[in-house]
Parts: sequence; C-alpha cells; structure tokens
Amino acid sequence: MCLRSLSFVLLLITPAIGAAAPLRICADPDNLPFSSRTLRGFDNRIAVLTAHELHRKPAFVWTRNGRGFLREQFNKDACDVLMGAPEKMRGVLTTIPYYRSEYVFVTRSREHLKIASFDDPRLNGRKIGLQALDDNLSPPSLALIRTGHVAQLVGINSSGAHGPDIVRAVADNRLGTAVVWGPLAGYWIA
Repeated sequence: MCLRSLSFVLLLITPAIGAAAPLRICADPDNLPFSSRTLRGFDNRIAVLTAHELHRKPAFVWTRNGRGFLREQFNKDACDVLMGAPEKMRGVLTTIPYYRSEYVFVTRSREHLKIASFDDPRLNGRKIGLQALDDNLSPPSLALIRTGHVAQLVGINSSGAHGPDIVRAVADNRLGTAVVWGPLAGYWIA
C-alpha cells in the first residue's frame, strides 16, 4: 500500500535575458536517481535536454534541496530552473508533471509479504524504517502513528551517500520493513 501519489514537475522561470546566457539549473550534487555531479540522474538528463531545446547551454548550480532552499537559493536568483518540484508548489510556477510516484513498503523477498495498508497486522512488532527529512520523518510517519506504530518507527538518513541505507537495513534484518519513496526504493533495490 502506498501512502499517496506525488506529482513532480519541471519548474522553469527564466529571466528576460539574451538567448546566449546559460540556463542555470539548481540540482542536488548527490541525490540519485534524480541528480548527481556526474550527471547520471534522470533530472540531470531532462534539464540538459530542456536547455538544448531552449538553445542555451546548461549550467548546473550544485546545492542541497533541503529546508529553506527556495528562500536561500532559488528566490535569490541563483538559478533559472529547479527540477523535481512538487506539483502546485506555492511561490513558483510549474510545468505539467513529468512523473508521479508513491511510497512503497520494502520487505525481504524471502518473507513473501505483500503489505497493503498501514494497519496490516504483519507490521505489528516489526521495526519500521522511514526516511529522515531534515528534522522530520517522511510523510508516511503520520499514517503509521495513527495506526499505532509510533514505538516501532526508526528514522534513517537517506540523503546523498546514505541513500541506500534504508533498503540495506531491511535486507540486513536491522529493520522488519521500511516505507520508502518509490523512485528511491526502486533505484536502490535494483
């Protein structure tokens, strides 16, 4: 069972300057599968294609997309484009979403569990991993708390080099299950 479907969009706010100016793209330097300094992320590739379509050279501005990012970077004109912004994000104009994703339950394949809801009794007594986002746990934490699992929750840093840690913790039996955002779960499980 997935918590909710999230839409993400390409945000394009371009200042009125000549076409020869580079297209400045704010991107996280270490956030695969989305972006990386090596340009292996799919957001990197989409941004490069967008720049070429606009007949501009892509110029990446490497910055973590954490709390305060819009106020401290984007609103101060550090870049023209922000990739992977939530649909209808306040304070910015967005394009049509280019993908949607949900949170998924991650369990060990040998257990053959198909957990479909937060009140599934098979979650009882298991350590449940959640991605830590700044000072909070990811959105599924609220549903898990409401269904009586607060004492089982374990926050796992999932940024940068720690991206695969939550999936590894399930595989290594340190967690009974995890609720992970779909693109990250699929990327790190593979």
